Amino acid sequence: MHGSIKISNTLKLVMTGLGTTGVLLIIAMALYPNYNQLEQTISKLGNIWPSSLFFSLALLVEVVTLSYLLSKLKRNMPILLNEYKTHLTLIYLLYSAMNLCIIGVVIFPSKGVTSDIHDIIAVTLFLLMAIATSWVSSILKSGLNDWNRNVTYLGYACTILVIILGYLMAFGEFGPVIQKITVFLFSCWVFLMVYEFQKYPVLKI
Repeated sequence: MHGSIKISNTLKLVMTGLGTTGVLLIIAMALYPNYNQLEQTISKLGNIWPSSLFFSLALLVEVVTLSYLLSKLKRNMPILLNEYKTHLTLIYLLYSAMNLCIIGVVIFPSKGVTSDIHDIIAVTLFLLMAIATSWVSSILKSGLNDWNRNVTYLGYACTILVIILGYLMAFGEFGPVIQKITVFLFSCWVFLMVYEFQKYPVLKI
């Protein structure tokens, strides 16, 4: 038994960071002229002022939040899952690369001469998200007997949605909707994962 779960400062920061990201994106959508949730991706918000300002701020807040969380987990996760130490290092690198891609999405808007670069970075971002999230979900499920399996299955769902997203964006419709659902579920997964980590005092997060 781990006892009652205490809400740590890390969880509060992650909650605040993810919540702020969501609010800023909603503001960006409200400021974008005739923004269509069904037809336009999140990246379109970075193409027109002033929605681009809030879009950029949202992604930068996301990067800071995830970077802080990664720094905490990098120091402490190997203590809890020592047998997966090498795997965790690689996962850390994948998420770090994903953060760089988020910054790249801000630097290279999805319009004009940078549109092709943007598309490559965005595809890479979601692929990294899918691989790393599935991998860490599998490790937590295998390495921790009392781990909440529902959090793992949510991580797998994010990966499956990325695959569906790739197909829809290339060959079908509703890609923008699936993209938004994927981003939302990933944020939920991050929050729930950190919440579950409160059960393990050795992590110190």
